[in-house]
Amino acid sequence: MTAFWGTGKLRLIAVLIVSVQVASACSSTSATTAPAGATVAPGNTTTASGAAEWQAILQAKTITWGVANEPPLTVWPSDTDKVTGQGPEEIRVIFAALGITNFKSVRLEFSGLIPGLQAKRFDVVANGLTIRPDRCSQVAFSNPFLIGQQGLTVKKGNPLNIHSMKDIAANPNLKVGVLQGAIEIDYLHSAGVPDNQVLKFPDNASVFAALHADRIDAIEMEAAPMRYQLAGLNDPNMEEVTPYAQPLDASGKPVIAYQAVAFRKDDTAMRDAFNVALAGALTSGALLKAAEPFYITQANMPPADVKTADLCPGGN
Repeated sequence: MTAFWGTGKLRLIAVLIVSVQVASACSSTSATTAPAGATVAPGNTTTASGAAEWQAILQAKTITWGVANEPPLTVWPSDTDKVTGQGPEEIRVIFAALGITNFKSVRLEFSGLIPGLQAKRFDVVANGLTIRPDRCSQVAFSNPFLIGQQGLTVKKGNPLNIHSMKDIAANPNLKVGVLQGAIEIDYLHSAGVPDNQVLKFPDNASVFAALHADRIDAIEMEAAPMRYQLAGLNDPNMEEVTPYAQPLDASGKPVIAYQAVAFRKDDTAMRDAFNVALAGALTSGALLKAAEPFYITQANMPPADVKTADLCPGGN
């Protein structure tokens, strides 16, 4: 009998110790000095999913992001170089306000970003992704951190006289290059451009090489990376089309391409914390300062009152 009660007491003590350890782990947070004007988000979000995973990231002060080479939005010239660009530098500012100081990279093609996130190869996507209904069902988006503007590159002199997506649709012989999985595919389809006129490429270098080799007649791309690529190539036989009409929705109104940071659907605790710090960085100007070296201007900064929950069907 004595042995039985001794074992029971030991078990009770063990349970109490474990309970204290768990409570301590769940209540601990990490914090560093936030950028001026930024608000540090609470680390423990009990009403959101993925709270335990987010606590682990906070304690380690380390996060792993997936990144595709999409200069200047994301830049990684070699395996030994630090990942930089508009997306990573903005995200660093936001996560720094939450105490995250270390970033590990998983490098892959653009079309693999969402599948890689869902497969838990990394915690967050470093490339900004345009918010659209099909993606809303696949990932948990942050609130917008950038507005993308469209551009078109053609051969010198714009020999096919292209100034809109409707011009592309009107010429069945015209071939336009885009990145695999990019929002430009949807824009072109909405403008009436059939699939057989749209050629998809894995990265910026390959699509510009295709234009140089006359495999395509134009490149539809977000303006910032397009201008970055043109400046780097310094090819006298290519130019940006000006003016170029921005995409329209089904009712004929201009489409505003809000971009956001993508998290897994079960990581809303991290997403919600990120959103609080994002709002502070937008208000303080810290976000624009981080993005300015990458062809980003105030026109690319979204209003602070635009929320992803209002942009995704049924919320996000």
